[in-house]
Amino acid sequence: MAYKNISVSLDVYEQLRSRKAGGESFSQELRRLLARPSLEEVTGILSGKEAVELEAHVKELRAKTKVRQWY
Repeated sequence: MAYKNISVSLDVYEQLRSRKAGGESFSQELRRLLARPSLEEVTGILSGKEAVELEAHVKELRAKTKVRQWY
């Protein structure tokens, strides 16, 4: 496997280090942190009422947003 070195500021390094699980490498941690949750992981996180309120809020925001026209 090929490797690439990256530079991060000390505060970012400390944040990464503090979030690492057990024997996890930095590569494994970054892969975990950058992974998108699966549908199964997010299904059911909102109650029915919360979902309806969120949908209404999104529709309201979309109605207020200007539509860009591309030429």
